[in-house]
Amino acid sequence: MDIEMKHVILAVHGIVGIGFLTFAMALFLAGNRVRAALRAGFGVVAILAGVYLYRERDGR
Repeated sequence: MDIEMKHVILAVHGIVGIGFLTFAMALFLAGNRVRAALRAGFGVVAILAGVYLYRERDGR
């Protein structure tokens, strides 16, 4: 199986994004809505950056 750098980029950004979203959920449940919104924004940006970089390395 050939693992390319684009797969590593997508996996790492996905893991970081899901981590931020999970942390945002915990903050939201604790009542910190502003901090939760910021962390959720970071999570979405991390996932979108991973998808963008994956597509750029793919040549699309």
